Amino acid sequence: VYGAEFEIRKNFGFFGDKWQDFSFNLNFSLIKSSLEMTDAELERRTLNLREGETLEDSREMQGQSPYLVNFGLNYANDKGWQTSLYYNVQGKTLQVVGTGDVPDAYTMPFHSLDFILNKSFGEEQRSNISFSVKNLLDSTLEAKYQSFKAEDQIFSSLSPGTGISLGYTYKF
Repeated sequence: VYGAEFEIRKNFGFFGDKWQDFSFNLNFSLIKSSLEMTDAELERRTLNLREGETLEDSREMQGQSPYLVNFGLNYANDKGWQTSLYYNVQGKTLQVVGTGDVPDAYTMPFHSLDFILNKSFGEEQRSNISFSVKNLLDSTLEAKYQSFKAEDQIFSSLSPGTGISLGYTYKF
């Protein structure tokens, strides 16, 4: 496994004093993974090759995404207000290694957009009210069988929906 990672955290104060409470963060990772197949796996896959299909002696690692992106916009002031908007996606990931006659199953990219709002108040700002909305895009988490020159087939599908929460905490 090898890869590259890029991360930026920046306050918008360079635009002027009015922007001092705003910031953003970006994290991007690019990963290349490879695993040499066992003789048994290579033989099973070779026996099930389709016309025109070629086969390497290695494949990507199970569970390792080829890329990951996190992006956030944030606001926080000294009056106890904090709000954030976060976006996250990771690339198509090998979820289940096929058996040769059954193709590999891949988790498809899931685009997540979350909103969070917090207000601290009271003595030493010990009380906090929070409000969040998860999965604003109402994305579906899907895994699909993928095979050479074949139409993708659904392996699994989960629609988590959009989640809304409201909370109160008090720090003793």
